[in-house]
Amino acid sequence: MLTAKLNQAIKLCALCAVMAMLPGCGDLFTKPAPMHIITMHTYAADAPLCQSRLPLQLVVSTPDTYAGLNTDRIAMLLNDREIQYASEYKWDTPAPVMIQHMLVDALNTSGCFVGAGTERTGLGTPYRLMIDLQRMHFMRDEHDKESVQVQFQATMLNVENGSIIAMRNITDARGGSYSDAITLGQAMEDTLHEVVKQTVMWSYETLSAYQPAPRDGK
Repeated sequence: MLTAKLNQAIKLCALCAVMAMLPGCGDLFTKPAPMHIITMHTYAADAPLCQSRLPLQLVVSTPDTYAGLNTDRIAMLLNDREIQYASEYKWDTPAPVMIQHMLVDALNTSGCFVGAGTERTGLGTPYRLMIDLQRMHFMRDEHDKESVQVQFQATMLNVENGSIIAMRNITDARGGSYSDAITLGQAMEDTLHEVVKQTVMWSYETLSAYQPAPRDGK
């Protein structure tokens, strides 16, 4: 039995050696390169964004998105169609969670609302901000022109009566040359902050003008 086990071990070692010499097979036996983590800072206004505070609280749902952005990987969109990912860098948080936290922090420091939180906070408010994250990409077109783009489809809901109050596409883009991850990270952060700021202001304007219909026609 000992001889049989020894023969099996020799065969396994020989197989591993052969596989390691085949193109690509050596990667099975090597450790991947460590990923470098890029941190996005939350939006902080230099001054209150609103002249008066609405006596309302707002729940920010975790943004919806498609599989290509539901990740902490840094996405590159080539020719508006092909998605690739940075091989050595990633965000510190998956994109939907990152954006939810940015929006909550911005709403709470904007001076526009009494407060804001995620679904987990259990806020007793009927008003819910929902985001469809459509773009959060480094982009390069067929002419090698580079840019960073973020696009939200924002929806304000009244969950008490099940109605959509308003919807709006909110987007921002910055052109540039992104030769390193730090430059790219700063450009993405600036673009995100602008879209988050616009989303806060839109939320304030939307709910300031909103007059909920009486329930049951009363």
